Amino acid sequence: MFNEVYDYPYTVDETVNRLTEAFQNESFGVLWDFDVKNKLDEKGVGLENQFRILEVCAPDIAKDMLNISMKTAYFLPCKVVVYEENGTTKAGMPRPEVLMELTEVPEAAEKARDVEEKMNRAFKAAK
Repeated sequence: MFNEVYDYPYTVDETVNRLTEAFQNESFGVLWDFDVKNKLDEKGVGLENQFRILEVCAPDIAKDMLNISMKTAYFLPCKVVVYEENGTTKAGMPRPEVLMELTEVPEAAEKARDVEEKMNRAFKAAK
């Protein structure tokens, strides 16, 4: 499977806050928090469900990945989505290892496996 998805018993805002803290505990920072619903509402398009996109990065790891291959830049920073679906808050990510396999640089995919483990720990800690 290309992604990991977790269910949360909190609102989207509470889940984003909990994830932000959990990612920080794994040495990741949230670079960007994009409120998709708000932006679409502003544009007059509207979206029924809450939907946020977070861009998450650990600078040291990002530097290492870029030193391995500039191809990794296509998948940096890590993307996390938090949204409502059928009354449940969900959060997930495309799996870093799967994405880095697309670069055809084995060392990048190997390093991404460690990133994926850290991010999954953060998702679980936010529960």
